[in-house]
Amino acid sequence: MLRAVRQESVASGLSRKAAAVGRHQSVASGFSRKAAASRVLMQMHDASLSATSRQAPLRRHAPLFLTFCPNRKEPFFAEPAKVELVQAQFLRAGSEVQFALTAYCFMPDHMHLIATGLAEDADVKKFIVRAKQYSGFYFKREFGISVWQRYGFDRVIRDDMELACTIGYIVANPVGAGLVSDPLLYAYLGSTRFEVTELLEMGECDRRLTQPSA
Repeated sequence: MLRAVRQESVASGLSRKAAAVGRHQSVASGFSRKAAASRVLMQMHDASLSATSRQAPLRRHAPLFLTFCPNRKEPFFAEPAKVELVQAQFLRAGSEVQFALTAYCFMPDHMHLIATGLAEDADVKKFIVRAKQYSGFYFKREFGISVWQRYGFDRVIRDDMELACTIGYIVANPVGAGLVSDPLLYAYLGSTRFEVTELLEMGECDRRLTQPSA
C-alpha cells in the first residue's frame, strides 16, 4: 500500500513538472511570435544597419527609435487637426522630462519618432507614458475616440551610424508610401532640433529609400 502511495505521489509530481514545462514553453512561444513580428516590421530598416552597430554596447541615455499606431490602425493622422493635437502633447511631454524629438514623422496610420534625452537622468519611460497619456486624454476629449493601440515598437539607437540610418528611414517614409515626391513637401515630418533639410543630410546613408519604387 505504501509503495502504491509513493508511486502515485511521484507520478503526481512528474505531472505537475510536465504541466509547468508546458506553460513555460507556451509563454516562450508567445514571446517568439512577438519577436518575429517585430523583425518583419523592421526588415527594410535593418538592412541598412551593420551587425557591428546593432551589437554595440547599450548606453543608458541612448536615443530611442519609437513607433506608435492608432487604435485599430485607423488613419487618424491623415487629418491635420489630429496630428497637431498629438504633436503638441508629445512636445509638452518632452519639455517636462527633458527629451527632444530628434526626428518625427506622422504617417496616416502610424508615427515614427526618435526620442533623445537631454540630460543624464532623462527617463524615456516617463516620456512615453506622459506623451501617450496627454495625447490620449486630449484626443478623446476633442474627438470622442481613443487614439492609441496599447503597445508600440521601440529600438535603442546604439551609435551615430545607426542614428543617421534611422533618420534616413524616417524621412523616407512619406516618399516610400507615395504620399509625396520629396520629403520636403510632407507637412507632418519634422524635429525639435533640426530643419528637415538637415535631417535629409544626416540621413544620407538611407537616401536610396527616399526614391519612389519603380
